[in-house]
Amino acid sequence: MSEREALAVVRDAIPDEHRQFIATFVDTLRLGDYLFVHAGVRPGLDLSLQSQFDLRWIRAPFLDCEDDHGMVVVHGHTISESVDEQANRIGIDTGAYRTGILTALCLEGKERWTLDTASVSVGNETASELVGNETAAH
Repeated sequence: MSEREALAVVRDAIPDEHRQFIATFVDTLRLGDYLFVHAGVRPGLDLSLQSQFDLRWIRAPFLDCEDDHGMVVVHGHTISESVDEQANRIGIDTGAYRTGILTALCLEGKERWTLDTASVSVGNETASELVGNETAAH
C-alpha cells in the first residue's frame, strides 16, 4: 500500500464530526505573559505573522534563540528528559508516548510549577509527589 493509499484509509476511518471538531482547534493560546503553542515561534516575527507550519513544526531557529519573544512560549514537539526551562520558553514535552512521563505546566498568579506522571505514586500519594518538580516562581 502506498503512503497516499494509507492516508486515505486513515482519513476514511475518522468520523466527520471528529474532523470538524479538530478543525476548530487554534494554533496558539495567549494567557497573560504566556503563549502556548505546539512547537514554537519563528524568532523576530510578530505573532500575527507566524505560519501554521512553524507553530506546529519549527525546531532549531526557535530552540536556539535566546531573544525575548515578548512572552514566555510554552511548547512541546521537541522531547527532552525533563522540563526545558529557558528565560524565553518552557519546553514540556517529556515524550509521554515512549517514556510514559506526561508533564504539565501549572500556573497560578505569579507562581508556576510542573507536574509529571513520574512524580505521582498511585495509592501512596504525598503532597510533594502531587506537586512534582517545582520550578522557580515567575
